[in-house]
Amino acid sequence: MCCETNHIHLLNILNDYIDNFHNKDIIIHTNYKKLEAIKIHFHKNDLPHLLGWDKSSSLTSAKKICDAISKEKITHKSIKKHHRYSESKRRMLQYNFLHDIFFHGGINACVMTRDMKPNNMNLDVVFYEEKIEEFVVLGLRKKIDAEFFVLTTLHTTGKINCPYNYRRKTSIRFIEWQSKP
Repeated sequence: MCCETNHIHLLNILNDYIDNFHNKDIIIHTNYKKLEAIKIHFHKNDLPHLLGWDKSSSLTSAKKICDAISKEKITHKSIKKHHRYSESKRRMLQYNFLHDIFFHGGINACVMTRDMKPNNMNLDVVFYEEKIEEFVVLGLRKKIDAEFFVLTTLHTTGKINCPYNYRRKTSIRFIEWQSKP
């Protein structure tokens, strides 16, 4: 486990993401006829927004944030002082959800949300899991100029107001990691 309640280490998270996801592609095969294959491309520059590091840093560029974390100029200790840290912390604590979905197969709910109203984040696909007091949500958006989806949001939402719970679901048949030429 990369993130636990009392121990968050930004460099470990970044390195884990680089080792397991960065510059890799997967295809998620579903039983939903309109979207039987979901191709996802991972890039380390998606991580700062996904985990809210951009909210707890004075740096705005994802590349600069990743570079600062890799040089340990930004650490968990330094971002704890930021007034928006609590937003980042909730996201960072959900980092392991990526492993649950893409490696352990523990998540079997996938919701197509293009037709959802309202859809403030313009998400196309959502993975979510029910926890004791909340839902953990990973949202994907299709890149306009490409044939793949990118990770867009990782957050938690209360059980009462989770709009995804009432939407159609699909099962993940299998996940195929694409090898690079």
